[in-house]
Amino acid sequence: MHYSSHLLRRFCLFLTLLAACVLPAGAEMHTLTDQQGRTLQADIVAVDGSQVTVRRDDGQTFTLSLGTLSEADQKWLKEWAAKQDSRIPQGGIELQISRGKFDSKKKDDGGGIILSEEQWGYSVILLNHTSKQLTGLRVEYILFVKPDSEPGKDSTASALKQRTGSNKIDTLAPHTNFTFRTDTISIYKQQLKPGWVWGKTGNNAPVRDTLYGVWLRAYVGDQLVDETCNPETLSKTEKWKSKK
Repeated sequence: MHYSSHLLRRFCLFLTLLAACVLPAGAEMHTLTDQQGRTLQADIVAVDGSQVTVRRDDGQTFTLSLGTLSEADQKWLKEWAAKQDSRIPQGGIELQISRGKFDSKKKDDGGGIILSEEQWGYSVILLNHTSKQLTGLRVEYILFVKPDSEPGKDSTASALKQRTGSNKIDTLAPHTNFTFRTDTISIYKQQLKPGWVWGKTGNNAPVRDTLYGVWLRAYVGDQLVDETCNPETLSKTEKWKSKK
């Protein structure tokens, strides 16, 4: 049987790859098999049409025709490429946040306290850094408030108050962004009127809750594409829970 020079070059390239390929410790490589039953272990870099680009453990990359590989490998590589196309690369989606007071009201209790209730939350910008139009996005979040207590009362055991929420974005065009506000969480302030003091301490310092922070996760479908905490310690001290 006579081989064309093109096929002969492909055959020699495959043998070169096979002879030089050594599986390094900890590498995740796939074993490819050609139509003649020869095998090759390599990282899959990309599948483009009828060609596959592979990377040897020494860093060299080569392009092979899908048609030279077994039918099983051709099917696997096409499925692999479809999954890669649907997944968002690291850094493809970014969350940016800023806190704000969105509403407030005061109420006189008829005694010595003026009670203020403020509604705090976050403005969120979801940025699409990819060249893809994305669908099925959602951002889940938890707001945290640190409650204050009347002077003289033990506040060390006060757990953070929480409010969960989510926002769905149907589509997000390439290299665009979407801005929304989270739900709000109540922050209370108790201010004593002139001449009044707290019974246990004798002072008149105001009592005020604090917006402690927020924890957000962004998803495209079931893929977690970005996550941010402010402060960062929230992910270590608190447990994530989705809105039910």
